[in-house]
Amino acid sequence: MKVNVTDIDTREVIERWDKGDGRFVELRKGDRLLVGAPTREIADQLVEEWKEQRKGREGRDSNQASSTEAEAAEPEISTAEEEERQERQRKEKEAYEAAELERQKAEEERVRKEAKIKERKDAVEEFLKLHAFTDVQTPKRVQEKVLGLPVKSKSVYAIHVAAELADATMVDMLIKEGADPQQKNSAGKTAFDLAKKKAKSGSHDAVLMALRPATARVGGA
Repeated sequence: MKVNVTDIDTREVIERWDKGDGRFVELRKGDRLLVGAPTREIADQLVEEWKEQRKGREGRDSNQASSTEAEAAEPEISTAEEEERQERQRKEKEAYEAAELERQKAEEERVRKEAKIKERKDAVEEFLKLHAFTDVQTPKRVQEKVLGLPVKSKSVYAIHVAAELADATMVDMLIKEGADPQQKNSAGKTAFDLAKKKAKSGSHDAVLMALRPATARVGGA
């Protein structure tokens, strides 16, 4: 490059670097430098600074261009990876939501069953208390009467009382709470026997169905 210090040059300015205080470096057409400086020494320093500035700027431009090229080449790979990631996330979300739905259903079913069990236990407890039973497996003694006078006592169980009362729901609850449907009273009668004896015009049909031995139910007998 040819360097002029504050010479008048009418060539086209390609690039200008202004240091301030009237100091500058201009690159003009024809690869010619025009430097604004009071002395040759200062002009030389300005030119060196300008070269460093220009070198750094060219490096940044080169890096930026490389980065831009890399970004331009990246989308195809990135798009494929992004689509794969999104698909994976979608499947994971669907799997999580399905598992969560199953968990909620299981929890609702558990709560429903527990509520039903509690309701049954409360109903059985109330029945036992009402008829003076200790529990579903312990009998109580009752007096049989003839003409209003006690003759003898007999042992009965809660399931016998429920059967005689035609309370099929309570019979079922008592069995689920541990009552033996084949349990006999002191007279050797089961709850089925007592219900059958009491039955009139279908009054105890539901109880008989609940207590009917499994072998007798086959074929609708």
